[in-house]
Amino acid sequence: MSERLVIDCARFAQSGEELNSVIPIAELSRLVGLLWTTDGTLAFSLHGTQVTNGQAGLQLDLNGTLHLACQRCLGEISFPLTHTRKFCVTGNGPDNVADEDPDVDFLPLIGKLDIWELIEEETLLCLPLAPTHEASTCGPRLGAQDQVERVSPFSGLRRP
Repeated sequence: MSERLVIDCARFAQSGEELNSVIPIAELSRLVGLLWTTDGTLAFSLHGTQVTNGQAGLQLDLNGTLHLACQRCLGEISFPLTHTRKFCVTGNGPDNVADEDPDVDFLPLIGKLDIWELIEEETLLCLPLAPTHEASTCGPRLGAQDQVERVSPFSGLRRP
C-alpha cells in the first residue's frame, strides 16, 4: 500500500503550492467495488490558487481511465476521466462562496486534508449512475435469425 498524502489545507492554498502525482486505483477502497477491474492509476494535480474575491483555494485536476461494468450487457466499459474542480478554502462558511461563483465548491478550513479522500470523493461524483455502452455496440444481440429455440423444462414429461 502506498503512503497517503496529507497536506495542511490553508497553508497549501495560501502559498500556491503544487503537487502532481498518481494514485493506484486499487487503493481507493470505496471506488474498487464499482469497477470492472482495478488496474491502472489516476493522475492528479493539486495546486493552491486564488478563487472568488481573491480568497485562497485549491484546484484539483484528475486524469485516468476507469474500467466499469456495462449495466446492459455486463461487459467492460472504458470510462475516460478528465475532471477539474475548484475549492474555496475558507472559515466563512459555504454561503459566502456559493453566492460569488457557482463553479467553486466550499472546502472548510480544516487543517489537515487527506488528498486521497478528496480524489476518491471527486471520482465517485464523476461516475455515471448506470454506465452502458452505446446501444449499437453493446454486447452480442440475438437477431430474428439467431434466436435460440426455447425448450420447456417439462418437455420430457409429455406423453407419447
